[in-house]
Amino acid sequence: MVAVIAVDMDGTFLRPDDTYDRARFERLLAVMRERGIRFVVASGNQLTQLRSFFQPFDDAAFVAENGHIVVDQGQTTPLATAVLDPEAAQRVIRSLTALGHPFVMSGTEGAFVPATAPEWFVDGMRRYYHRLDVAEDLLALDVDVMKFSMITDTDVVEVARQVSEEVGDVLNVVISGPRDMDMNQPGIHKAHGLGLLLDRWGVDWKDVVSFGDGGNDVELLAASGRGYALEGARDSLVEVATHRAGSNANDAVLDVIEELLS
Repeated sequence: MVAVIAVDMDGTFLRPDDTYDRARFERLLAVMRERGIRFVVASGNQLTQLRSFFQPFDDAAFVAENGHIVVDQGQTTPLATAVLDPEAAQRVIRSLTALGHPFVMSGTEGAFVPATAPEWFVDGMRRYYHRLDVAEDLLALDVDVMKFSMITDTDVVEVARQVSEEVGDVLNVVISGPRDMDMNQPGIHKAHGLGLLLDRWGVDWKDVVSFGDGGNDVELLAASGRGYALEGARDSLVEVATHRAGSNANDAVLDVIEELLS
């Protein structure tokens, strides 16, 4: 039985130009509603950005910021929010600043980049964080910090190694895309966030179908009854996936959902 369908966004549900076939999705969503199947958006991106892709009537639940913020269907107040210890957050800021790679600090009410970040980095991060501010001094901000992220213009594996050496005892470093990495709180990931919703709904993991392409989807696909790794997915994800799917450029997720519902 299929009770929940959970989708990553970038490289999975969205086409390379950040669009999807809305008319087709709405037709499939109507069938999901009739059958009591819940639709969950599970992404490393900011909640505000994720909501911009869906209208209120889409009635999606959100596992945003890699599970650091979880919002149930039809709700505006988060079901759960994971906040990093302030002293740990300040230590990470100092360490990342010393490494010299630009980074984003995700807070519960918005995200922040240091004023030293290059323009290409700030512009790139605005794709994922619609609430993004440039701060002269991140250490001086009075905000609840959840996680950190990076886009690098060098070898992402090498940068991830450097970052992990500096902050790996505080945050888990995950390569989430071709140039992207996330630094999540230990134990906080997409499967953690979706698990909170499943407990609330009384749904078993065996009745979950999930889709992803990056390293931050590993726990989600590994826990799901059916886990689809899309074309071009990282090897670590392919290893735990039960199924493969085509390219996000060709609406592979919608193709599989249509097959599941037929």
